[in-house]
Amino acid sequence: FFGKEPISSHAILENEGHEVYIRGTVLLNFGKSQTASLTFGFNNMYQSKYTIWGTKGMITLERAYALSPDFSPTCILEKNGFKEVYNLEPCNHFIEEIKYFNDNYKNEQMKTDWYNEAVNQSKALESLY
Repeated sequence: FFGKEPISSHAILENEGHEVYIRGTVLLNFGKSQTASLTFGFNNMYQSKYTIWGTKGMITLERAYALSPDFSPTCILEKNGFKEVYNLEPCNHFIEEIKYFNDNYKNEQMKTDWYNEAVNQSKALESLY
């Protein structure tokens, strides 16, 4: 969302005796008062949503991922004293991702960008341990 990688991070990760983390909270610092947080838990109530808070309002996408192809997600825009709900068109995101890959995999610049994004994501994950 900020167009850059985090400069620092902190995580609380719990495995409860399992070989993988099943619950956690992560805080990412992007500098200039820009932060992001995420919370996950495999034994919590299923939510699948994103919320972006800004200085003037926030936007929430309910059921943001793992959607069936015919599901219409809800987007909520909120400001002080204002709330509007938008019902979005269904989208088969698996098919759209395949189309995107097919349209771009021969583009050398796109492959470089994808590689750099994967490396940066790996560095961000490694910084949590």
